[in-house]
Amino acid sequence: MDTGDYLIKIRNNSFDSELVESGATPLKLNTGDYLFIYNSARKGYPSVKPNWQLQYNIGYAILAGTDPTQVLQRSDQPIMSPKLDWEIGNSTDYLTPNVVFLEGKIL
Repeated sequence: MDTGDYLIKIRNNSFDSELVESGATPLKLNTGDYLFIYNSARKGYPSVKPNWQLQYNIGYAILAGTDPTQVLQRSDQPIMSPKLDWEIGNSTDYLTPNVVFLEGKIL
């Protein structure tokens, strides 16, 4: 099944080098452009979970209001990364360590 073109692609040597997936629906800004928050992953973060070395982060992109397929700006660094004990999950009590997701928004 063809799902079309990817708008936000993975980038080498970046916080979003392994995975990019949609977060909450885009938020229309005062400029008419859109703030798009996305979830991402990168390798290199060993954990207590066998064969798991991913760290999930949150990034953003600004999409053109006149053509949302055009990316005007994109975060160079994650705007949120796992930092708290329950996000890092350094014990076998946690299902998936090193993860933060953004799946909704409140206006």
